[in-house]
Amino acid sequence: MNFKDAERRIYPVAPFIEVFAILDGQPEDLVPVTLELLKAEGLSLEAVTWEVQVANNKAYRRTDDVDDKIAASAVLNENYARTALEGTGPNLLPGKTLPLGHVQVIRP
Repeated sequence: MNFKDAERRIYPVAPFIEVFAILDGQPEDLVPVTLELLKAEGLSLEAVTWEVQVANNKAYRRTDDVDDKIAASAVLNENYARTALEGTGPNLLPGKTLPLGHVQVIRP
């Protein structure tokens, strides 16, 4: 995994995300989601689905034209491969996308 692009000094926004659950409806019962917690709840790793949504709204912020918004999304379930996030938007040329990075779920 590349944490830095040496030529352009680009760093990922969030290389790792930890997931927590609230048990019994009490915020103080915030606990990490682990394989053991899933099993205790009668679930397996396959019950977890990740949805990732990213956007590049820089042009939109400057023009205030909603057609300048560029967005990408991915739903990952039992997919541990690196997945490209290819942005699309009304003002992009037909058949063109804007690369918005990659996402990958790490199998525990």
